[in-house]
This record gives sequence, structure tokens and C-alpha cells, in this order.
Amino acid sequence: MKEFPSPRESVLSLFKNMARMFDGEAFPHVDALYQFVFTDIENGFPVHIRFAKGSAEYGEGLNERPSVVITTTSDVWLDIAGRFRSPGWALLTRKVRVKGDMRLLRLLPRLLTRTIKLPRPQRAPGSKDRPFKALVFIGNPRKKNGLTGFFLSPFVEGMKKAGAEVEEVHLYDKKINHCLGCFACWTRTPGVCVHKDDQKELLEKMEGADLIVYATGYGSMNGWAARLISQDVADKVGRCWGLGSGTTKDPGPYEGELRNMWKPTQQQNLWFHGGNLHQSRHYSLYLALQLKARFEGLDTSVYKLAPSYHQG
Repeated sequence: MKEFPSPRESVLSLFKNMARMFDGEAFPHVDALYQFVFTDIENGFPVHIRFAKGSAEYGEGLNERPSVVITTTSDVWLDIAGRFRSPGWALLTRKVRVKGDMRLLRLLPRLLTRTIKLPRPQRAPGSKDRPFKALVFIGNPRKKNGLTGFFLSPFVEGMKKAGAEVEEVHLYDKKINHCLGCFACWTRTPGVCVHKDDQKELLEKMEGADLIVYATGYGSMNGWAARLISQDVADKVGRCWGLGSGTTKDPGPYEGELRNMWKPTQQQNLWFHGGNLHQSRHYSLYLALQLKARFEGLDTSVYKLAPSYHQG
């Protein structure tokens, strides 16, 4: 298992990316040197970064003539860089102290706006070189005007910015008939349904996708898994939500954390995301980090996979 980087290594990695993200074309005349001192590393770890003549350079140590000096701890600044914390909060609580021109601190986010192209994921030998394909099924009849579209939009835009090819399919516009239970797709025409609807088109799209997102809207997540995938998968995963508190709608045993939400489930590569606005904003980041780690091949430890006590 890979070891986590030290605070010192994390800070240097951050400054390396800050230098790469400097938009020198938009700010060719900026000449400013930012001196940082991280008080929690080696009794004060100094790092500086200079933006001048359309380029950026960073290095360790104290500079004699900084434009602004920012004193903080590594965890606070990494949280601000990752948008876990607000710079305003850090200043008000004195987690970040600034000596010099405060306007330069407000300018910093604007300087770091150059898009970094991510490398394409490695494909299996012999496969065509193509962008990562994501297929998004939207089940809300209100389309982009509903809450489902509201929650989904930042996720889709993030995938596009990362270089993915995203196709959105509004199921409300498609003709999809209910299963007759005739088993013709098992016996007479294996893999082919007797219905002449839009199912064939959707199945072809699914076969060519690297990622499939079911934006189902509100409802029983376990029920959606049964309808969209299979009852076997729904039974394997078990209930979503609830802690096992032993009440009418939340049967025991007590599990200590929410069932199957924003974490690995008993069905490999099946993840659940949902909740209200606050939960979606907060926990979507942790889910995304887990997916990104797996996508990049990083070893991620899981305390344990929660057992499935309940079906449906």
C-alpha cells in the first residue's frame, strides 16, 4: 500500500501545481513574490512563489524582498486550495496571517486559472485511442429545470473540463416499454427483447461508455437499483440510508454509519450519491476523490465493506 505524502511533500506538490496553473497570458505584467511560512512543518517551513513576465517559479527558503508574507499551517492552506475552507474564514479566525499588500492575496485565485490538461487514461492493449466516455441517464421529466438537473450540472461540467466526452440522455423523451416477463430474451431471441422501442439504442450507448450515471431523482435508491440494474444486485447491496437504529423504517443491527452512501458497496463499481443540497455539496467531493483515486490506480484502504442485512 502506498504511503501518504508528508505535509512538506504535499506543500511542495501544491506549489508545483500553482506554478503550472499561472495564466501568464492573462497577467503578463504582474510582478509579485508571495512568501509563505508553514508553522507546523519543521518549526516554520518557508516556500515562495514569484509571478513575473508571464511565468511562475517557486522554491524553498526565505526571500529577502517579498511582496506579501502569508503565515499559516499546511493543513489550512491545503484545505483552502482544495476549496474545503474559505479564505475569508481563515482570515477572520486568524488561521492565516498576512503581512503586506492584502490585495495580492485577493488576486492570487485569479492568477491561477490556467487549465491543466489531464493525461488520458491508459486503455487496454489494442483499444482505440479515444476520450473517456460518460453516459448520463436523466430520469426527471423536468429535465434541467428540476432538482436532479440542478445537482447533476456541476458534475457534468466537471467531467467535460477534465476532457471527458459526456452524452446526456433524457429518458422522458424515450419510448421504453415494461418487461412482459415472457423470457423471450432468454430462450427464443437471446439478448434481444420482443419490444420494438428505444431500448436497443440505449443498450448500444451503454456498451460504448466508460462510465454510466443514473440520475434518477428522488425515491428509494435500492428500488432504483432493482429497476435499473437487477433485483439480484439490489439484494446484494441491501438497504441504502439508515444507521440500523432499530426503528420501524430503520431496522437493526446498528451499523454506526449510513448504509451504502458515498462509499464502496457490496456490488463492485456501484456507488450511491444522494441527499439534500447540503449533503450533496459536502459528500460529493469525498465520493469524487475515491473515484479519482481508483481511476489513477492509487491504492485506497477501506476499513471494511459493510455487510448487507436487509433486502429492499
